[in-house]
Amino acid sequence: MKNKKKIFINNRWLNILLILCIVDLYPFLMISLASETVSLNVILSKIVLASQGFGDAYYERGENILAISIFENSWLLYHFLFSPLCTLVIYNCILFFSRVSIFQRTVTVFVVVVQVCSYIIVGTNKLIFDYLALFFFALLLSTCKNVNARFIKLTLGGKNVFLLVVLVLAALIFFCGSYSSRIQDKKSFGVNTISGNKINSENMVLVPEDMRSSILGFSSYLTQGLEHLDWALGMDFQWCYGLGSSKYLANFLQKMGVNADEIEKRTYEYRISQKEGVKNGQYWYSAYVAFANDVTFFFVPMLIFILAIIWGHYWKLCLNSNDLTCFPIFVLLGICFFYLNANNQIFGKAQLLIFIPLYVLSKFFDIQIVRNK
Repeated sequence: MKNKKKIFINNRWLNILLILCIVDLYPFLMISLASETVSLNVILSKIVLASQGFGDAYYERGENILAISIFENSWLLYHFLFSPLCTLVIYNCILFFSRVSIFQRTVTVFVVVVQVCSYIIVGTNKLIFDYLALFFFALLLSTCKNVNARFIKLTLGGKNVFLLVVLVLAALIFFCGSYSSRIQDKKSFGVNTISGNKINSENMVLVPEDMRSSILGFSSYLTQGLEHLDWALGMDFQWCYGLGSSKYLANFLQKMGVNADEIEKRTYEYRISQKEGVKNGQYWYSAYVAFANDVTFFFVPMLIFILAIIWGHYWKLCLNSNDLTCFPIFVLLGICFFYLNANNQIFGKAQLLIFIPLYVLSKFFDIQIVRNK
């Protein structure tokens, strides 16, 4: 959009925005820990539970998170209103890490560490891989020929590649450990039915026994979305009125008083769960299935093509524009494409309520950081 209104943020305002990000940690912890209040006792109890097994912490969070509503708690309403702004600030402070002040770096690191640790102690992998994706895309942008000194000073060589490899390995080790704990608690969870892999099947004989659950879980994560895509392709289309592609949005409207139960029953995911006898929401469904609920499988490739054009547009803007909204949108769409075969990230999750405000903001405003003279 041409002639966008420019908004300039100086260091003082950036400091204020970072303080708002610190305040936002409280409702963020309420959601990540699935607790109505956050205190030292609550955090310690979660740590103790996680030390006994990530599976227990993971399933406890899954049971408690359903009771949380942003409309019944002022802290959660604050998070709903300010999380897009906090994402904008934190993502760009990471991208411009070498250019911001020591205070701004300290706050950025503090926020990221608290967020990641809160997900670790409940045995959830999501945020860890999101920040890995962010670091990867920052590295990718910094290596492009058109990039200038305003970005974080990264290169594909040396310590940055080493750091990326270490972070990926650490994330995979945590994933394997947490997933193994989940399988021990729920024997039927994560069985990869598309390949027929069972923990004690013949094709797992060569794998050390202690690693079988982890290998099975990793295989399941990579393939179960495609298996459900195969099932959905054999079913008839039932339009979901634009809400079928985002379970989170449907649940969000449900809490606002909109009756979304009948819409959910029309989705491929619900009908597969009824037909195959699996619990709805227990397994991943590829994003193609979610999108098809609203546009049919015939138009899904066209929708993916449009999203790819938008992603490429924001990639170009990241390299040639100073607008701060570009990088978060670029990262969020990158995460969406990375998970396409597995599940509907961003559009089917709470991050939809971050993506939409940022996307609208980018169409009307050009937000830039300026240095105080």
